[in-house]
Amino acid sequence: MPGMNQMEVSMCIKTEKGRIEIKKSNEADYPGFWIEVNGEGLVHVEYDSSNECHVIRTYSFGKEEPVYTQKVFATDQEIELLWEELENITFHENEGELFLVSAWRMFESGTSREEIWKWFDNQHTKGVAWLLHEYRWSDGRDE
Repeated sequence: MPGMNQMEVSMCIKTEKGRIEIKKSNEADYPGFWIEVNGEGLVHVEYDSSNECHVIRTYSFGKEEPVYTQKVFATDQEIELLWEELENITFHENEGELFLVSAWRMFESGTSREEIWKWFDNQHTKGVAWLLHEYRWSDGRDE
């Protein structure tokens, strides 16, 4: 896996079945932390400044490419930026429901608007109702 050559151990947990280590990568191209299980790097967590979020990548034993990638938005402000971005995303209607025409961020094509709103409701401390009815847009359109 990339970024596994130069690392320092930050934490080590010994279990009945082996070792779990959290290691900080010292390589400029792969900043962040790796979680190793019995010497195999399986999870990489880093901050992606271009998307202003943390990214978690999960690997399978011996695979070079991640099998799963998840972006994690940590603050309400980051969630609100996504909320504004969502306005420009195209949906299609099918039997009264709206679905993404193409993939957007972590959502696949065909994801329902309701599912996306549930994600916002879970991520934002004030919930999707607040975003829908009380949120003040950064461009001032609601004033």
